[in-house]
Amino acid sequence: MMIMSALLLFLAEFVLQPRPIVEPHMLYNVDSMAYYIIFYALGYCLYPYINDFFKLNTSAKKIIYVVLVLITGVYTTFAYEGVYLLDRISINTAFRSLISVFDAIIIIVFILLVSNLLQGLKVLSNIGMETLYLCGNEWIVKSLFPAFISLFGVQVIIDSPLKAWLYSVVLILITYKCVIPVEKQVINIVKRNISIYFVARKQLPDKEFNL
Repeated sequence: MMIMSALLLFLAEFVLQPRPIVEPHMLYNVDSMAYYIIFYALGYCLYPYINDFFKLNTSAKKIIYVVLVLITGVYTTFAYEGVYLLDRISINTAFRSLISVFDAIIIIVFILLVSNLLQGLKVLSNIGMETLYLCGNEWIVKSLFPAFISLFGVQVIIDSPLKAWLYSVVLILITYKCVIPVEKQVINIVKRNISIYFVARKQLPDKEFNL
């Protein structure tokens, strides 16, 4: 799994043009998937250990937790301002690509630590479980929503980080509340029809089965 994810990362960084991390352009963000899938693979492999760590209730765990929050929080704050500390040690293009993955991992660790503290909020928990749907619909929603509201004479102008953050929250909520439920219904209908088809094929002789 990790080898395949690394190969897809290489594809996204050095083969696909434009780079998906800069300008995704394929339907359902398939090109972005090639870049981001390594983080899902890491999460899948490390989940048992991360979960065990969160379940600990010891003084050592609390100290480590606070230290990690401080270190990753500081790094994330610098990254928010456009300063990626690890990038300063990059040597060549390939190494910079690897460093960018570690940049993301540090930020993800910070988000995990904060998310663990906020896990009691059901809405955030539910949205977190729909990240694959959110990622897949990003390009669609980002393209259709501005076009839709422009019909009413409204134009989206994002000229500050705060506006960008608020706009992202709005798009996430629209996707979560409106798009994902419809997609799930469509997927369930397709799965059900496919299941019926194969069951029918199995039970009936070929000469008696016609679509």
